Amino acid sequence: MKKYQKRIGALCVAMILMLTGCQIQPDRGTETGSSSLKEEKKTESTKSETTTEQVDIAQEPAEMIRLRIERQYYEGPDVTEGGTVFFGEYDTLALVDTDPTTAIGKALEDWNADYENEYRMQAAQYADQAKEDMDTVADGMYYYLSSEIKTERVDSQVVSLRLDNSAYRGGVHGDYWENGITFDAQNGKQLALSDLGNIQSDLKEYVWQKLKPREEDFFEDGEQTLSEMIRTEDICWYLTGQGVQIVINPYEMASFAAGQFRVLVPYQELSGINERYVPQEDTKGIEYSSLIMGDDAYEQDMDGDGVQDTLFIRTDYEKQDEMDVVTICYNTSELTLTETLGVASAYICKENGTYYLLLTTYGFAEEKTTRLYEFLDGEPVEVFRLEGGEVLGCSQDGVWTERVFQRLGTYWGHQYYILQDGILQPASYICVLANGKDAEYRYGITPKQDVPARMEQGMDGSLEDSTLRAGITIYPITIQDHPESGTSTIGFELIDGTYGELEVYIDEEGRQYVNGIEQMDLFDDLPYAG
Repeated sequence: MKKYQKRIGALCVAMILMLTGCQIQPDRGTETGSSSLKEEKKTESTKSETTTEQVDIAQEPAEMIRLRIERQYYEGPDVTEGGTVFFGEYDTLALVDTDPTTAIGKALEDWNADYENEYRMQAAQYADQAKEDMDTVADGMYYYLSSEIKTERVDSQVVSLRLDNSAYRGGVHGDYWENGITFDAQNGKQLALSDLGNIQSDLKEYVWQKLKPREEDFFEDGEQTLSEMIRTEDICWYLTGQGVQIVINPYEMASFAAGQFRVLVPYQELSGINERYVPQEDTKGIEYSSLIMGDDAYEQDMDGDGVQDTLFIRTDYEKQDEMDVVTICYNTSELTLTETLGVASAYICKENGTYYLLLTTYGFAEEKTTRLYEFLDGEPVEVFRLEGGEVLGCSQDGVWTERVFQRLGTYWGHQYYILQDGILQPASYICVLANGKDAEYRYGITPKQDVPARMEQGMDGSLEDSTLRAGITIYPITIQDHPESGTSTIGFELIDGTYGELEVYIDEEGRQYVNGIEQMDLFDDLPYAG
């Protein structure tokens, strides 16, 4: 369960620092300018050209694109006698039910491999530098490098990702910045801003009109700097369901203290945009756009009455002692979510013309909860809740969640949910646990007495009634819930790979029994069970 402990620790770090970021190459000091950041973006552009040559000859477009975000941890030499000197965490992108031989499948896999390699090289450099900066450790601080991937728009036209990174490498404060990566879903090409059409002039004019009220915050010649950033494509952008999101990172046009500047440019404001990349009105399934907390209000006709509504998420961190930190602000109404300490992710989604808000919140002990809200009679109304679930990525027809299960202790795994008729429905009641043969921290449990089970017999893999003997360690790998009976089937493996199943019954008070034996009496090594 070491991985689970690190996940909780990472969440605490994020909550305390409240940092967002972007690209995975923060190879610059915290007080320096943005020259190296520009070099990083140029590197991404070069990769785009190489990727295009490779994927233009690939096979047919993918019929369905499902992406899952997986959290990884840097396991390098990060501890000395003086204490922890470096902490690293990063996301990777996994294709699920997506043919990797298609153009977009190959492009995403290639990009992910390069992305992960770059992160690990940077993390190794940070860890080495941290060991030489023992004054930081003495002050109770440590170097870190964190990289997160968010799915902004995934449909049959484009796959657009947002990269949030944060880092600390000495100095008076950490650093954060953002970058976007967008692919043509038909041919796998990584898109440059110019690929969207003749939009540079419209883009610059719209963005500057939004930024002009804060002109005094910018370095000298802010408008000219913006024009040059757009002309040279040295600017962070990605696509959402509503338009082109532009992000001005710290140091690019203003000081670190001024923060980020964000402007969403609606597609209809860009007269020269290629219609190939504008969301189709008749797109089936779900449209997603991630909602970044702390920005200006999201504007959309959420309830279909023909009037623009405003929506934003307020997080009152000074109220953490009250455990009611998160508030949904919708027009003039407010809904404060009880026992919430913060928001891990927020998405706007649409099904059959109806808009929803999808939140993942965390509360006491950082346990995650996924919540779905519809907007009825001018009020946000919760229509679905998944305890212990966190949205990891949005795909064309639903969302991937990572879920903590209270079955034979506490395991976590991945499950896919489809938004159908206003409710998130599991695509399958079978959940694959993060405890397979290749898991970094594989956790087994051992019964103290014999217990009936169904075990794999013979070469055909058929299951027959058998006995799981006391003292034999099993490794749970799947959980299948049976809501109608209140039971769960636990699929497990023995150390030699033999497959078997146990049935777990859960009573009204949540106690679990295997063949009539309470789990705590049957196993003495359950992970986090109580």
